[in-house]
Amino acid sequence: MKKYLILISLILTLASGVSFAEERFVGEYGDAGYYAEVDNITLSGDYLVTNVTVKKPFYNKFILETVRFNMKENTYELLKQEIYQYNPREFVESRKVFGAPLPLTDGSPYKAVMEFVLSWQKMTEYDI
Repeated sequence: MKKYLILISLILTLASGVSFAEERFVGEYGDAGYYAEVDNITLSGDYLVTNVTVKKPFYNKFILETVRFNMKENTYELLKQEIYQYNPREFVESRKVFGAPLPLTDGSPYKAVMEFVLSWQKMTEYDI
């Protein structure tokens, strides 16, 4: 019986559209935890693009973001955000984010994400 419950749970998770991206915890900043997706990294010239999950359990939500980092200019841009409720796990809204690039300052969670992803990329590039 337990095997069937696990199988049903897996099927429901897959049907809900939740992806199984490989995320790594980067750090906690304020009331949010930041996680970097490490299996979907694009490096092109001075640009690094990856997905970041910002988890805010106190507010019962998490945000999936596509972030583009300009390593030469030391800036980042949010390209897209998808907002979800934690419990019940439910999609709330999606938005494309446009605006001027923001600076990557010391202590910024996005600077920590960029540094983490770059170090992860260097650490795993020899595994290919």
